[in-house]
Amino acid sequence: MRTALQPHLNQLVLGKGWIDCWEDFKSTQTRRVCVKQPTIKVADRNTLFANQQAISTEHHINLFIPHQLLEQYEAHFITHAPISFSGEVVAYQRLNGSVDYGITANPQHRLTLDLERLSLALVDISRASPYTPSTLAFYEHTALPQVRSLQERLEGAGNALHTFEKTYMEYKEQLIVLREAIKTAITRIKCYTTSREHRRRQKGKQTLLQTLKSM
Repeated sequence: MRTALQPHLNQLVLGKGWIDCWEDFKSTQTRRVCVKQPTIKVADRNTLFANQQAISTEHHINLFIPHQLLEQYEAHFITHAPISFSGEVVAYQRLNGSVDYGITANPQHRLTLDLERLSLALVDISRASPYTPSTLAFYEHTALPQVRSLQERLEGAGNALHTFEKTYMEYKEQLIVLREAIKTAITRIKCYTTSREHRRRQKGKQTLLQTLKSM
């Protein structure tokens, strides 16, 4: 029995462990994952997981994941694969009638992977074609909205934010820097396309801004 979790009933926690086995329940649209050797800590968005208050390391624990949240997990559901998660401590009744404690997963606010993907896309496009209509369109209509979406997700996560790689403030500062860099790039592209040199090169062709307006 996981008595160390009892004082934290209904509280947010973060955990890391290894997948042992799992079972899907169609009636409740839930996957029960048996996680081996999980380390459970009190969730705190301002502190890295490594430094958060430890509750316990269990032999194993049941993690209950609603099916609609499965795609939010970076883990591959195979035996011995690592898994990290956030959720609330819950009590449940075992088959023998005794009460034990597990964790019900909440939405997994993972920002690291999406932030890395966006950063890589920005690097690739800026190297390949820094002053083209498609680059400007990507910055304005894809990159900036994605940064705003990440900022909204960050603010909405609260203490459920996964802090395995970064804290709330580290994510926040990185997104601010990225947003300003994109805005600067947009300004530079627009200034370049209105310069005399560019107009001479593009004589007889649509200007970048005209092209964008017609898109």
